[in-house]
Amino acid sequence: MRQFTKIFGLRPRCATTLRRIKFVGFSIFLSCFLTLANAASIIVNAQLGASGCDLAEAIESANTDSNIGSCTRTGGSSQDTILLSPIIQDYSLGPFVMNFSTVYGGTTLPDITSDITITGTLSQLQVISRPFGADNYRHFLVRHGGHLTLKNLALRGGELSQFNGGAIYIFCGGEVVLEDVELSGNRATGGGAIFLNGSCADTSPRLTAYRSAFHNNTARGNASNGGLGGAILQEVNNSVVIFDSTISNNQSLDSGGGLAIGGTPSTTLALINTTVTENTAATQGGGIWVFTSNSTAANSLTMRNSIISGNSAGEDGHEVWVRNTATLQSASLFNNVLGSSAVTYSQATNLSEFLSDNILMTSNTADSKPLEQIIGPLQDNGGPTLSHELTPSSPALNTGVDFEIGGSFPIFLSFAGCRGTTAILGTETDYRPDQRGESRPIGEACDIGAIESKFGESETCFVVPARENKTVVFCL
Repeated sequence: MRQFTKIFGLRPRCATTLRRIKFVGFSIFLSCFLTLANAASIIVNAQLGASGCDLAEAIESANTDSNIGSCTRTGGSSQDTILLSPIIQDYSLGPFVMNFSTVYGGTTLPDITSDITITGTLSQLQVISRPFGADNYRHFLVRHGGHLTLKNLALRGGELSQFNGGAIYIFCGGEVVLEDVELSGNRATGGGAIFLNGSCADTSPRLTAYRSAFHNNTARGNASNGGLGGAILQEVNNSVVIFDSTISNNQSLDSGGGLAIGGTPSTTLALINTTVTENTAATQGGGIWVFTSNSTAANSLTMRNSIISGNSAGEDGHEVWVRNTATLQSASLFNNVLGSSAVTYSQATNLSEFLSDNILMTSNTADSKPLEQIIGPLQDNGGPTLSHELTPSSPALNTGVDFEIGGSFPIFLSFAGCRGTTAILGTETDYRPDQRGESRPIGEACDIGAIESKFGESETCFVVPARENKTVVFCL
C-alpha cells in the first residue's frame, strides 16, 4: 500500500479505501482516482471483447467524448483518464488484428486521436499484452492531435514483421508520455518498441519518458530493411527526451542496438540520468546510432549524467556511432560514464565531444573498468521496473551534477541534470526521483545513471551473488 500511495500520490483516506476493495468491491476505490484531476474518467473492467467496458471501447469513448458500448465517461472535460481495473493484472489484446494499414501495419486498439491518459491501478505494473501466436500487431498508434500518456503499465509482446514500431507508432503531430512504464519483448522491422515518424508537413511527433524501462526489444528487419533501433527508432523531424530510465538488452539486426536517431530536417534525442547498456547491433552503434545524412539538418544529441557502457556492435561504435559526424549539428555530452575496458575509445565512439567533461572507462584510459565494476545485472532493485544497480566501486557514485550551466555573464542558462522534471532548459530547482521513485541524492551528490544507489551513503558494502543472476547487497 505504501508503494501504491507513493506512485499515485493518494491521500491516506484513499489508501484506507483501497484496502477495502476485496471486501466491498471495485467501485468504492473510484472516488479516490476521480478526485485526482478534472479530466473525464472511464473505468475499464473487462477484457477485450468481453461483457463490460473494454479498453477498445474506452479509447473510442475518449476520442469521441461520448459513451461507447458499456463505457461511461464521468466528467465533461475533453481530456480523458482511462483507469484499468485492479481486478485484472494482464489485459490481453486478443488473437486478431482489428485495424490494419498497408502503410503503418496492424494495431489492435483504436488509433489515439485525442488527449488520453491510461493508468494502471495496482502497485505493480499492469500488463497490456499481445498473446503468443496472435496476429502481428502493435499496441498503440498515435495520430495527429493525439496525446497519449501511459502510467504504471507494461507493454509486452508487440510483433510486426513488415512495419516499424512494435508497441507504439507515433505519427506526425502525435505525442506520447511514459511514466513508470516497461516496454519489453516487442519486435518490429525498425523501432522494436517505439517508432516516431515525422515525414510529413506537420507538427513533429514527440516522446518523453520518465522512470521507464526498455528491455529485450528487437529491430528484426525484413528483406529490404536490416532493422534500425532495437528499442526506439527516430526517423525525421521528431523529439525524444528520456529521464531516469534504463535501455538494456535490446538488439538490432542492423544498427542502433538501443536507439537509432536520424533523418532530416531535424531530430532531437536527449538522455538525462539514463542507463544505456548491454544492447547489441549487428553493424554500427551498439548503444546509439545517429544516421544524419543532410548537412543542413539541425539534428542534435544531448546526454547528461548518463551511463552508456557495455554495449556492442559488429562493426563500428560499440557505444555511440555517428555515420557522418560532419552533419551532426549539435552534440551536448556532459558528465556521462562512457564505455568499459573491453574496447578502446575509438572502438566505443567516433565522437570527440566525449573526450572532455565525461568519465571514460575504455581500455586505453587510466581509469578503465569492466562493465561488472560499473553496474550490476538487470534485475528488480525496487520500484515498478527493472534496473541496473551501481556497484560499490562504480565511477557513477556521487558524481552526478545538479545542473549544467551554460551561457556567459550576465545571462546564464540552466540545463537539466539531477534536477528539473519537464524541460532540458529551465529554472527548476527540485531533484527528480530516480527510476524506482526513490529520492535523490543519497550521499554527497546524486549518482550518474537511472538509479540512486544505496552505496552512496555507506563506506563498507558487500555484494553476494545470488540465484538467477541476481545479487544481494549488505552495507555496514
